[in-house]
This record gives sequence, C-alpha cells and structure tokens, in this order.
Amino acid sequence: MQKNIKAVLAATVAALCLCALPFAAQAGSWGGTVLSKGLVYDDVYGVVNGNAQMAKTVRKSGETTVYELDLVASDGTVLFKTGYQTDQYGDVTASKDFRYKPFEPLSDGRASISGEFARSHGGIRAIDTTNDKVVVVNAQGRLVLTDCDGAAILYSDKLAIGAWVRQNGIELKLVDLDSGETLHTLQGFQGATVVEGVYNSDDGKQIDIYTNLNKHTYVTVSNNRMELHTEDYPGIDFDNELVYKDQFYTVRLQRNGNQIAKVMITQPDGSEKVISGPFRSVYVQTNDGELPLLWAEEGALTYRYFTLDGTELFSGKGYASVTRLAHSDASLCWTDDHGTYSYYVDRPNGQAKLLETVQSNNITYSALNQFIIKKTDVSIGDYSLAMVTAILDSSGRTLQTFDPNEHWLIESTKTWTDQGPAYLLENAELRLFQFPGLHLFNGPSRYLDSKLNVIKELDGRLDLDSPYLIKGNLAFPLLTNEHSTKHHLPKKLYSANLDLMQTGKYNYVVAGNTIFNGQLTYVGDGEGHYGAINTKTQELAMPAIFDSIYDMGTLDSKDMLLVHKDGMWYFMDTSGKAPEKPSPETPSFNDVDASTPHKDHIAWLAAEGISKGWDNEDGTHSFRPYDTVKRCDMAAFLYRLAGEPEFDENAAPRFSDVNQNTPHRRAILWLAYKGISKGWDNHDGTYSFRPFEIVKRCDMAAFLYRLAGNPTIDEGAIASFADVVADTPHREAILWLAASGVSKGWEEKDGTKTFRPYLDVSRCDMAAFLHRMDENGLVK
Repeated sequence: MQKNIKAVLAATVAALCLCALPFAAQAGSWGGTVLSKGLVYDDVYGVVNGNAQMAKTVRKSGETTVYELDLVASDGTVLFKTGYQTDQYGDVTASKDFRYKPFEPLSDGRASISGEFARSHGGIRAIDTTNDKVVVVNAQGRLVLTDCDGAAILYSDKLAIGAWVRQNGIELKLVDLDSGETLHTLQGFQGATVVEGVYNSDDGKQIDIYTNLNKHTYVTVSNNRMELHTEDYPGIDFDNELVYKDQFYTVRLQRNGNQIAKVMITQPDGSEKVISGPFRSVYVQTNDGELPLLWAEEGALTYRYFTLDGTELFSGKGYASVTRLAHSDASLCWTDDHGTYSYYVDRPNGQAKLLETVQSNNITYSALNQFIIKKTDVSIGDYSLAMVTAILDSSGRTLQTFDPNEHWLIESTKTWTDQGPAYLLENAELRLFQFPGLHLFNGPSRYLDSKLNVIKELDGRLDLDSPYLIKGNLAFPLLTNEHSTKHHLPKKLYSANLDLMQTGKYNYVVAGNTIFNGQLTYVGDGEGHYGAINTKTQELAMPAIFDSIYDMGTLDSKDMLLVHKDGMWYFMDTSGKAPEKPSPETPSFNDVDASTPHKDHIAWLAAEGISKGWDNEDGTHSFRPYDTVKRCDMAAFLYRLAGEPEFDENAAPRFSDVNQNTPHRRAILWLAYKGISKGWDNHDGTYSFRPFEIVKRCDMAAFLYRLAGNPTIDEGAIASFADVVADTPHREAILWLAASGVSKGWEEKDGTKTFRPYLDVSRCDMAAFLHRMDENGLVK
C-alpha cells in the first residue's frame, strides 16, 4: 500500500514538472523566454503593450452560444473579463454570466474583428450591461472611464476621452490612460441630446463625436488639452455635382429642380463633353472597375447609355441594362418584359445576338472583363445563391460549362490601387472558387489565364488585398476553410506567379499580422507546424513545433508574441539573445545584412543622415527594409536628400490634412513650396496631401522627376517599359527615371522590361532611388 502511494506521488510530481516546463527547460529550446503558464483559449489577438485579447467558448445551449473575451497580461493573469452570447443568426446580446460585454460586435468567438485593440495601447473599450454605458479599461486592467454615453482611446497618445449628455450639450473628459488622471474637461456641442458614438478618425488624428446635431462634431487634442470643432457637412453643389472621377474622366451634373439638366464629362485631355437632359438620374457603371458607361434615366427604368467620350450606344433599343465587354466593341445587354428577361450580345451598328430568354431571374448573365458569366440559383440551407454554370466569350459562344451543384463562384484577380484596378498576379486574370458552405468562406480555388487555362489550383483563396513583401517580391497569404474558424492560424504565402514562397525546406508564413519580428522571419514546415528562422543567417531560431504563432507586428508588440502548443497558448519574449554586431561591410541596422536588397544604398542613406531607422531600445537600430513608404515619409526622404534647405513656411501652400501633429510636417510643406507636390483638390478651395497613403512606384517617379527640376527628355531615344503606356500616370517621369539610370525595372522572361508602376514602394527600394539620384547629380 505504501509503495502504491509513493508511486502515485511520484507520478503527480512528474506531471507538475511537465506543467512547469515551459517556464524553464523549454524556454531556450522554444527560441525565447516563456512568460506565462499554458492558457486554454480558442482564439487570440495580440500582443499589444504586454496584453492580448483571448476568446473561448463557455457553453452551447440549443441555438445559443456563450463566449468569453478576456484581456490577458503576458504573465497569464486575466486583467478584465467580458462575455456575450449569440444566436443562430450571429446576433450579439448580453449574457447573464458577465457584467461587461465587448465593445466590438463579435459574433463567432473570434478575439477581434475591427482590429481596434492593435492601436489601443493594450487597453479596451467595453459595455457595462447594467446600464448599457461605455467603459474604458487600461493596460493594467483598471477602469479609467465609466458610465460614458460614448468613449474612445486615442490611437496617437496614451489618452482616452469620455462623453456624457448633459442639459446644455455634451460634457467631455480627457484622461491619462495609464493613471486615470483627469487632464481636461470641456462642455460643448450645445443642443446635442444624444451621443451616438465616439470613434477615432481613420488617421487617428481626431476623435469624431456622433450626435443628433446633423453636423460634423469632433475633438482634437494637443498638449493634453481638447479643442472642440463643429462643421457643416458639405452640401451638394447642384450646379456642379460630382458623380464619378476615375480612369482619367470626371463626370458632373447640373440640376434644374428634380431633373438633371445636363451631364458634363471632363476628358483626359482636359476638354469637356456635354450631354443634355432632362434625366431623372445619372450614374456611371463599370465592368470590374473599368470600361465606364454612363446610364442616364429618362423615365421609370428607361435608360440611355453613353461612353465617357459622349458617344451614345444602342439608342432606341430599350435595354434595361448595358455593360461593355473588355477587348471588344461588344456589350452584354438585357431587356425586362414584365418579368421575362432576354439577354443579348450587341455591338454598335451591329446585329444583336440573343443568348437566352428566361421567365424568372433565377438564371442571370453578367459581364466580367471580356467574358460573360451565366449563373443559376441554387438552394443552400435557407439561402439561395447564384452559381456559375457557363462562361461565354464576347460573341456569345460558350467556352466552359459547370454543374451548378458543384457550387462554383467566379471573380476577377484585379485589386484596387491608388491609380485604379490592376492585376498583381503574373498571368491569372480570373479565379473560380467553390462555395464550401455556410459560415465557411475559403474553399478550393482555380486561377485562370485570359484563355481560361487553369494555371494553379489551391486549397483556399489568396488574399489579394493584403500583399506582403519578401526580399522585394510581392507575396499573398492563402486563406483556407480552417481560417474561417481558427482566425489565428498562420497563412502560407504565394508569389505573384502562384508559387509557394519557400526558404530551404520551410515555407514563409504570415503569423498573425506580420511575417517579420526583428531578426525573426516566420516559417512553416507544410504539415501544420510553425517556427521562425533568423532573417540574417537563415538558420532556425524558433523550432517548427508550434501549432500556431500570433504576432501583432506593431511597435507596441516589441518582441512579445503568442505561441500555441499541445492545446495551450503561451506568451513568449524573443528578445533574450543579444543582437549580433554588424560586419564592417554591412550597414549598422540589425535587420540589414549581406542578403538584403540594396544594402549598400541603405548604408549610404544611414551615413548621410537621411534615415536613422528605428531605435530598438537595446543599443541597436532597425531599418525595416521591406516596409512600405508613406507619403509623409517620402517627403522627409526628399527634404533630407536636398539638404533640408531653409524656406518660409508661411509662403508654402497649405494642405487641409497636414497640421502640427503630422509626421514630417515641415518636409511636406517644403514639397508644396517647391511645387513637387500639389496634393489633391478637395473641390472646396482646399487641397489634401494624404500623408499616410502608401507611395506607388509611378508616384515616386513623379516626386523624383520634380525634385530634379522637371528636365526635358527625348522619349524617342529612351527604351520604354512594356507596362508603361500612353495613359500610365506620370509616364514622362517614369521614362526619365530609366534614361537617368535611377530605375532599371524588371527583366521579364520574354526579354521585355517592366516598371510595375502600381506596386508599393518599399524602404529598401527607396534607398536605391535616392542614392542613384545623388550619385548622378540629379538633385536640384
């Protein structure tokens, strides 16, 4: 009996040792210092300022699911609990288990939807279910604002603002987020009796206070003091109403009472075409963002159709809809005869070809680039969805057919850039993907070229709207059905030619929100295990033993991340090793080595004082060579390259979105002073600079060209790029870059060279452009 008791005790001690192992023995073998015990949660979002949001399912009862969402510190302590319940439709309501519910409208147990936590300094907003008021919780888990009608955490500073409806308007309080100390109070917005919401503006520079005043009311903060602003919303200029501005055309309307008297279309060359009404309504319809066509409604559902050069199409044919097809003069048209729909392919001055006449709208035809897509409604659960049954060409000939019960959907692979829609993949123009079922979103996909050949089949869909850069090359994360329920899982990365991006036997992945953390680059082994390699040495720094890794990838994250192993989450700090000293031939940034693109140009940039990089607070600096360049950063680079010349700020044109708090404000004003950037016309007498937008390569060309003094060039003597044509933005500047040796572009497999004007500019590429400008004596 005594022997059995000893055996049980020994087993218990061994189990306890195993539970404690991550804090000690596994710390080194995991590639960092483990800070917490194992935590059991379904989804995570973090780390920010030492904290994470972590979600789990509490219970399910019938159609109701109860979820818990906690604010958790890096030592595993739950700082603040919230919870909620959802029904089968995803509607969120309070749960009797929790006093507080999340401020975000969560519905499926994920740890974040809006991403607000990433910019809230480790704090959160929540709703007190006892009074339906807003509270603010700081990074220590302490309530610093309570019983608010609205509240927000400032993204730009560790401050929070609370708002309360009072008898004479709105009372506002500014508090220190860490201490909760009240810094400033104000009363204003007289006449407001409701606070509908308090939110950061998109750029984080102001707090918008939504009230019932029907005015734009907002707060700005400077030196811990609030300033209230009340502005009228811009009204409609009925003599010059803007309805479309894209593809180098601008469409405006002039009204006469309830009628549109005329339509004014500014052409790319600056001339104007006028179409006389009267019309009841006018709007511009496109095919996948291109081929704009003006629809002018004369009577109830009676339209006339005009291209933007003023040419009328199909006059008198009574079409209820017209969409132009790419690479052809053909259009997809249809008529509606009291619920009987007839679909045609028609051409100007040509004979219309009938595709099909149907008695209901459960069969439809739509245009997608140069193709016509036929769809048939299919019932899935309580829903009816239109599935692809055929793809036709612009003559109406069927190219491919599909079984609607296979649930194929189709979309273009274009994505939107500052200059309009563009293809980022090398050859794929279309993507077929299977609808996997309700609550799942990323079934198998097929990527097709312009001839509908299948280039690649993937078990999931590439997120073309969220590209990353790996050694200067675009990379796209793959979303699978597993990501529909496990939002935290790392995502494989594919190149623009649809190859899996690999390094040795590992493939690159996005771990949470980033692919890099200091000297770590995240990788997977292709079998559901994840780790990291040293970016400089390419050696394994974190073994590929984790089921998931989540890294927020922000400055507030520092070197802290979350790893998942054996059903539990652990906070881990990866800053334990002292940074390696750079070799004499490499720049003194800890994330730049001999393999970094343009390393010599980066070294020059540092030596000239044009870029100091980021202070890592450990005696090292990082350059972040693959980060994109914002317009405000571009201004700083150019201003420093020019030697930071003196100028009178008062003589510089002003931008409506540039103030004392805007990064590199003086550099931006210098750009305006020199005429290097005029910004965007707001059509109210002001101009905006958009300091936080990412610079595209074509825009970069324009900046550098103007910095060089707008030199004249002989276009005939310059070898052009295959993707730079007559209507490419800043074409002359791009050609000058090539002629002056500032940009060589890419050499393609067919022997041509491309400039890729719509790609984002990365910091390493920017270093090369600036150094070549200086070497060639081009800075005026």
